[in-house]
Amino acid sequence: MNEQWDLGRLYSGFDDAAYVEDFQAFRDKVAEFCSFADGVARMQPLEGLRTGIRLQEELDHISDKIGSYAHLRAATNARDTEAVSQSGKLMGIYSGMAAAGVRFRTWVREIPDLMELIRGDEILRDYEFFFKSLLEM
Repeated sequence: MNEQWDLGRLYSGFDDAAYVEDFQAFRDKVAEFCSFADGVARMQPLEGLRTGIRLQEELDHISDKIGSYAHLRAATNARDTEAVSQSGKLMGIYSGMAAAGVRFRTWVREIPDLMELIRGDEILRDYEFFFKSLLEM
């Protein structure tokens, strides 16, 4: 039985240039989302919806990758203080965009005829369930 997980397909460590680059990209994407949310009320609905979805997908992609690495490192060794520290940093950065997420979701809920707009757009149609759930909150 293999008792050692090989996480090298993700990163070789927290000092791996790819991890450092992805961590910075995550920080930048969070800042971009916050800036977007600050100005979303001045955007046309279709543009704001598409931009918001794109940014959230990009955030999910990168946070899943770096977050999974930190979490799996910690899961394989509960004494890995570096992994616990990195997980905490990631959670801190992510929680820093909570207010921006609320602004975006509030803006979305205020769009008149939101579901008709979603259903009429080829890109947004795939997110109908997401938008419908926002309306039910």
